[in-house]
Amino acid sequence: MNGRATFVGGDRRHCRGRDGLLQLLLAGLLLSFALDSGQAQIPAAPTTLAPAAPNLVSNAPLSSLSSTNLQDLNVTNAPPRKRGWLGIFGGEAKAKVIPPAPPLVLSPADKRISDMTIAGDQKYFDSLATKIAALQTRDGATNLYHRAKAAHWLYAAREQYDHNDRTLFIEEAVREATNLLARLETQPSPLPSGTPLIAHSLRVRQDLWDVAAHLKISSRFAEAEEDTARLEVQLVLAGHVLERSGWRAAKESIAAAEHYAASAAAAAGEEASVMPPTLTQSEDSRKARGVLSRRASLDHLQDRLARLNEHGSATHRYHWAKAQHWLDFARGEYDAQDRSGIIGQAADEAEKIIRLMENGSKDLPMDTPVVSRARRIRPDLWQVAADLKQHPSFAQVEDCVARLEVQLVWAGYESGTLGWRQARAFVQEAERFARQGELGVQARPDRSKQDHTVPAQP
Repeated sequence: MNGRATFVGGDRRHCRGRDGLLQLLLAGLLLSFALDSGQAQIPAAPTTLAPAAPNLVSNAPLSSLSSTNLQDLNVTNAPPRKRGWLGIFGGEAKAKVIPPAPPLVLSPADKRISDMTIAGDQKYFDSLATKIAALQTRDGATNLYHRAKAAHWLYAAREQYDHNDRTLFIEEAVREATNLLARLETQPSPLPSGTPLIAHSLRVRQDLWDVAAHLKISSRFAEAEEDTARLEVQLVLAGHVLERSGWRAAKESIAAAEHYAASAAAAAGEEASVMPPTLTQSEDSRKARGVLSRRASLDHLQDRLARLNEHGSATHRYHWAKAQHWLDFARGEYDAQDRSGIIGQAADEAEKIIRLMENGSKDLPMDTPVVSRARRIRPDLWQVAADLKQHPSFAQVEDCVARLEVQLVWAGYESGTLGWRQARAFVQEAERFARQGELGVQARPDRSKQDHTVPAQP
């Protein structure tokens, strides 16, 4: 029919074949949406009565029939099933089946790389925190120590999770928290009072561990339970950060432990010594990979050197300046949280010189030893130091030469342990001392050889 189709329904219409199909499809979609939203209805087909329906008038209205008659008619009074938008074309809309949510668990370390995984882990942490908070509502003032410990184990796990820790510390901290939580929920007796050193943790600050142990046997421990629990777990966390990232990174965690120790001691009416440990370390600390806190010892050596200056040893003299720079070397590595033992070696060199000066020795050494793990770098600068020591005007630049030699040892240590890039700033400092020394002997000629003859009076 020349590309035309005839549509019969009410009026006779003619439309193009392609346009007619599109119109039919659009009409079907609109009708389906209208049906789904309840805005349109399709007239129901006439109800066919059962063949053997007794005592019924075929044209009686459906609403006038009793429920028994409805059953006899085999007609249901349930609402008709709704059809989906595809139902107009013969399909049925199927209800979406939502699977049950999986139980919350901590993901493995190697899977924590997507936002979805991290969000799931945070939900897991939140669920544990909610359970611990519920125990507080239930138990009130009882089990404070163990509730606080469970909460701080969870805090430690989240803290390291946020720092992208890939060790087993997070898993073991969570395990400690969940074990305590399970025992608190069932309320077994007695609850454990120990605090284990979990994976990848060092035992640091024995003095603070001693504070915790003393508080736990104090008659007023009930007033300091929470801070004591936090103190113990915080020390474990500090030991882990120390093992993983060094002293510089652990300073904040150790400061938090000191705060908990002071707070717990104040609550229990005790005096807590929260001072940095001296050179006298416990065996546990010495075993903790040589982690020694030498601040008190370095301060003591500095006081001895200052007293020598008060008694007449000028600060510009070679040996006084050398002792001072050895102390600067030790203190610099202390502040950098070095754990290799170099702090002790540098402090020992300073102490040797100070002791000889205190004893009034006249035969003080002029050599400068190269400590272990230090490379002997920049031989040209070592030669500058040797030449200046032989120069007639050496007395004018003694302090520059002494500092130059120790600075070269320091730069060699940084180069040997951390590489040339790290040592560059230390080498530049040595170059500065060398320039000062060379300029000093040029600008200040040896006064001992100057002519002191008094000119004749005119």
